[in-house]
Amino acid sequence: MATSIWLGNKIRRMRREQGVAQVVLAKKLGISASYLNMIERNQRPLTLRLLERVSEVFEVSAEALAQDDDARLHVDLMEMFGDPVFHECDVTRDDLRDIVNVAPAAGRALLDLYRVFRRTREDVDWLRERMTDDNFLSTSAYELRSVLTPIRSFAEILYDHEDIGPEDQHRFAGILVRESERLAEIVGRMLSLSPGDGRAEADGVRSPDEQVTDFVQDRMNYFPSLEEAAEEIRRKARVGDGLSTVALIDRLADAFRLGIEVLPVNGEAQLLERRDGERRTLRLAERLPYSSRAFRLAKWIGLQHFGEAVDDCIPDDLIEGKGARELCREVLAGYLAGAVILPYDRFLADALASRYDIELLESRFQASFEQVCHRMTTLQRPGAAGVPLHLVKVDIAGNVAKRFSISGLRIPRYGGVCPRSVLHAAFMAPGRIGSQVERLTDGSTYFSIARTVSKPAIGGPSSVRHFALALGCDIAHAERFVYSDGIDLESDKAVTPIGVTCRVCDRMDCGQRAQPPVLRPARNADPNLAAAVS
Repeated sequence: MATSIWLGNKIRRMRREQGVAQVVLAKKLGISASYLNMIERNQRPLTLRLLERVSEVFEVSAEALAQDDDARLHVDLMEMFGDPVFHECDVTRDDLRDIVNVAPAAGRALLDLYRVFRRTREDVDWLRERMTDDNFLSTSAYELRSVLTPIRSFAEILYDHEDIGPEDQHRFAGILVRESERLAEIVGRMLSLSPGDGRAEADGVRSPDEQVTDFVQDRMNYFPSLEEAAEEIRRKARVGDGLSTVALIDRLADAFRLGIEVLPVNGEAQLLERRDGERRTLRLAERLPYSSRAFRLAKWIGLQHFGEAVDDCIPDDLIEGKGARELCREVLAGYLAGAVILPYDRFLADALASRYDIELLESRFQASFEQVCHRMTTLQRPGAAGVPLHLVKVDIAGNVAKRFSISGLRIPRYGGVCPRSVLHAAFMAPGRIGSQVERLTDGSTYFSIARTVSKPAIGGPSSVRHFALALGCDIAHAERFVYSDGIDLESDKAVTPIGVTCRVCDRMDCGQRAQPPVLRPARNADPNLAAAVS
């Protein structure tokens, strides 16, 4: 860790969020208010001693506090300006640094505006395609004409003929009401058209997935109240160390009076899980491994018996809209389930002792590879924290399905992961753990491992879903991973140069580049680039 750190914007934001006056915080830190003011304005760095004091005052680990939110904002802005819509904008890296340093709130507002633009653009593209469907146009036009004609006719009768009796007036008004309801239904059905399973629902500026991902990232993927709830579940079920997964399932089901029904392949094969609240029975597909069955049972118990604890973790100001709140509830219930299966204290001790040997921990806890990796990212209890990690999961097409980082690695919010990443190499050696020393264009270096994982699907063996999952840390922690053995971490020969994503990467000599960098003028581009992207 460096001897001086620039975290002014983060300290100012944390102080304001907790309603602490600058003078009060300065007194707690043992410095003058004027010196704190200079720190918050990034005119003075934060020394290690002050970093430790700030972490005590705000009850946040020094490692978590030292993660640079401003750097993440800088990369997000770079990704945003990587959109072709900004091709004509003469924006440089220095311009973006000025925005981050001088007006970070304005930078985040720009990102919010860009998210609105992206969603609108995607919706317009989808609607344009939908509206060009001749059948859609003809059907909609016919429905509208069929309902507008009687509405206009009876409205004109009521307007032109004042001598109509009360009985006829009432009858005609009833027809108008019914036809108006039909019109509202047709228009509503047309307006409800949305690309991607109702994604156009008014869930705020960001999509539900973006809201939840950012929320988990901001909380460093650590939720103390859910850890306590998990311990309570284990105590009630009398779950001790060394219990097999099958025994764990039985203990949990008995303690909470729940039934488990396994659906045979030749039965309801289209289901992986069904929660039957009335019968208090969880129905699980036979193709699910026992680690997944235990996870889903623990998750359902969490939602049923500790739903209030889960809901209390969801902030109204960060998670907006029904869809986002429902997704966040499921994600937090999954966190709780992971904490039940992999108890914090024992799992942390075993992870440290085994040097993060994932496969050993899989066997010891009878958990899946992804469960173990995900649990490793949650070990951020102040005073008892693990290595700050990043986790990235991509599907076989390269789409990012899950992302989290407190290691400092920048994970693209828009677009795919660098093609040189160990993630993509994992698909070439399914089931094997590959490792990589990765260096970004800014010189920051990380150690990552990756392996493929598979998920059962509802269509049978032929529709199994395949992913690659990467877990890693800053190079300073690489020796704490068993997978770094045999790698000369000091040698440049072991380093693979990577970028965040092609649109914000300056490596012009990369033969795997898919797109030119947006912040480099085309006239200065490498003449070999055309061959690389063709």
